[in-house]
Amino acid sequence: MGMLKKGRSVMEKYSLWVFGSIGAIIYSRDALTNFINQGDTVALLSVINAGLDCLSKGIYSGCYVLHFPIFQYIPMAILRLYGAVDEVILMNMIYINLASFFIMILIVMWYFRDLKRNSVTLLFILSLITSALFYYTKNTYNETTAAMITLAFTIAALKRSHGGIIAILFILAGITKEVAFPFLILIGVACWIPQLKENWRSVKGQLIGLLIGALISLLINSLFNYFRFASFLNTFNMDPKLRVPSLGSHISSFGGILFSPNAGILFFCTLFSILIGVVIFLTLKENLQRGSYFSYQVVQSAIILAIIFGLIVGFSSWYAPYGWIAWGPRLILPWMPSLFILTIALFPDPLKKFLDRLYSRNLFVGIAMILIAFVATPQLGVMTGLDMMIRFFSLNVECPKGGNVLDDPDYYFQCLHNGTWTTRHLLLPGMFETPFRKGNRKPTLLYYLVLFSLVWTARNWHLKENRK
Repeated sequence: MGMLKKGRSVMEKYSLWVFGSIGAIIYSRDALTNFINQGDTVALLSVINAGLDCLSKGIYSGCYVLHFPIFQYIPMAILRLYGAVDEVILMNMIYINLASFFIMILIVMWYFRDLKRNSVTLLFILSLITSALFYYTKNTYNETTAAMITLAFTIAALKRSHGGIIAILFILAGITKEVAFPFLILIGVACWIPQLKENWRSVKGQLIGLLIGALISLLINSLFNYFRFASFLNTFNMDPKLRVPSLGSHISSFGGILFSPNAGILFFCTLFSILIGVVIFLTLKENLQRGSYFSYQVVQSAIILAIIFGLIVGFSSWYAPYGWIAWGPRLILPWMPSLFILTIALFPDPLKKFLDRLYSRNLFVGIAMILIAFVATPQLGVMTGLDMMIRFFSLNVECPKGGNVLDDPDYYFQCLHNGTWTTRHLLLPGMFETPFRKGNRKPTLLYYLVLFSLVWTARNWHLKENRK
């Protein structure tokens, strides 16, 4: 009996790492040999030479090289200066994204290991590989790298790292998206509210780093805009013609980023979204029941909700709220890992209570596994070549022709609404077609083994951490 128990313990301990390591090797090989090149990257490559040509001729204003954030240009421009051709540049973008994916896991592992909460790391990995962000790891977009840098900044703020580190990470995160800086400031404030209230000098260095990072990132973004538009503002993104024409369209896109079965974070970042929502709900409920209406936790919850609300309001006001050519809500994806870690780091007790209840019965764990498999399978499907994203953008009876927001905004936004809510639903086809697609059975089986090993091991580690 003792040998059986010991063997089971060893199997539980090492099965995750065995399946995970095999999965990581196979996935890395697949990402490097079957990477996906879409949208922004193609357009960006076409203007890199023009931008470098302007600089070589001493033209520092009005050199239009598209409207994307400067962070996307930097690695491509450096590689081009060293003579790299398009194929080499694209391959290096995949290297960067793949490295960023594993770095995210490592820094979360490092952070929670110090807190002796390794089970939470497994929850993070599970949430990450069942989200649309997993798809972008093998795509030439910079979403995965932006997510990693923003996450690194968040963890540095939580650990109250040296002000210089805060400043550097703020600058890097601040140039991944021009709208990032106010939300990065809010993340820092949420982390340091107790210190700001009781003894602000204890975080004086971090505050200085936050301020310096904000100013320098703003300066870099503004100068790059001046180089492109002869204005310190991004005049392309601020064009009223590229904004939603009505409150109804704004509400449709706002709700779509949250709940659309074709583009909402509830379906494309399911575990991140549910865990953030549940933990904040339990935190607010517990504090309000005690009459603690202005406790640190209530204020921190309000800040996290304000970040989420502000991001969604901003993105949903644009003509392409999900990121134009995108799988899921591409624009908000880089923020989800950071908001998840911020929430569960600030409110560990509500998370523990929720997981205690979830893990208390095998039935609940089994139901959770089934739901996780349901939302995760389409992510595997699109990564292995299932044409779900093409279906979303394909013409149909309701939208029989291509739409241009500048030529016919009414038609364009009607098609956007239809695609968001009423047509081309992706999840059910993705769920049922992926496992049976030719060549997909082995990847699907391995994917499920990794997912179920993560769930089961996270449960066992959580129970052991409770006993300790």
